[in-house]
Amino acid sequence: MEWVVPAVGTRLAKHRRRTMGFGMFSAHISPIAIDFGSSLVKMLQIEPGEPPTLAAALGFRMPQETRLDKDRQLAFLQTQLPRMLRKGKFRGKRVVCSVPSAETIVQHMQISPMDGVERDDLIKSQLQTQLGRSAHSMVIRSFDVTKIRRDGETLLEVICVAMNRETVMRYVELLGKCKLDVVGVHSEMNAMVQAFEYLTAQRGGADRTTLYVDIGWGSTKVAISHGGDLGFARCIQLGGRHLDERLAEQLGCDVASAQAQRISEQVLAAAVPSQSPQTQSSAATSTGVISEDSAGGAGGAADSALSEVTDALADELSMCLRYHQSLFRNRKIDRMVFLGGEARETALCQRVARALRLPAQLGDPLARLQCRRSLRTSGLALGQPQPGWAVACGLCTLPTDL
Repeated sequence: MEWVVPAVGTRLAKHRRRTMGFGMFSAHISPIAIDFGSSLVKMLQIEPGEPPTLAAALGFRMPQETRLDKDRQLAFLQTQLPRMLRKGKFRGKRVVCSVPSAETIVQHMQISPMDGVERDDLIKSQLQTQLGRSAHSMVIRSFDVTKIRRDGETLLEVICVAMNRETVMRYVELLGKCKLDVVGVHSEMNAMVQAFEYLTAQRGGADRTTLYVDIGWGSTKVAISHGGDLGFARCIQLGGRHLDERLAEQLGCDVASAQAQRISEQVLAAAVPSQSPQTQSSAATSTGVISEDSAGGAGGAADSALSEVTDALADELSMCLRYHQSLFRNRKIDRMVFLGGEARETALCQRVARALRLPAQLGDPLARLQCRRSLRTSGLALGQPQPGWAVACGLCTLPTDL
């Protein structure tokens, strides 16, 4: 199997755009995109063009003690966001944000069209039955996937993304207190696929089937795209946090200490020899073959924890692939793209790719952006692959819908 760093995110001569949410500033700058990650909040702003230009970017970490406490998290953000916006020199007050995947329900469903009944009403009714809660209490987005035949009946397969309305309003109110104008709220799933939508302009790109695996600290987002269209989506409650917890059990220490030890080169050394940013950039379209013993580098407790999480994640992804295959029997996965902050855990990505027997690549959504030399980006190392910034990048080009 292949491992490319960073093969996804290379610059193109042309870019087929969908509706851009730039509004009155369309000729100048995008809204400020805010990705409320569970461990790292990422803010991004771009200037449209071909290629687009990185106008501002800044990332800051959520304190460990706030990550599982929503009230403390929002209080921290209310204090930090205004200061970080000034520090990053973002322009304007218009914001497009995402709701964290941990607070989002992603559900595949089949609906039977009925005369006189709106499609959205059918989706809400079925979702309400499946979840046992009122559809009016949720903000619901849906994406048509395909038509299927079951028991002689034609059904429409859709992906439903539901967010608690109260949760959405808490984020809107938070940003309002920071004197920001929210013009769009999207799911992380949609945003991360949108970040690479321009690749469909490549030769054969519209027919390519891509498995995106965004491994975050709290969860893993899975999406399969057919060109630029979403064909499958799911959120798996498994991420870097669970690896830290397993490692803490093995080492007999707290989770914070385990995380610090995990990210050190002594605990989990990279499976592929490290490269300088210059070498990585020039290797954007080259490939390297993973040998059976190349994913080593972790040993003892770290290796045991890594194997446990890898096996669980590979099992969950295998179920995703089987479901997708049941819908699209003639579509094979052409490539697997790793995203998210935990994609830097190279050994984890390589072991998962090997278990699934798929060609794997590391996604870099910022690789195509032009960057002025004078730009200062706190929390973002320019010149290095940035797989964790796909959601923020995608938010910049999604339509404003509020």
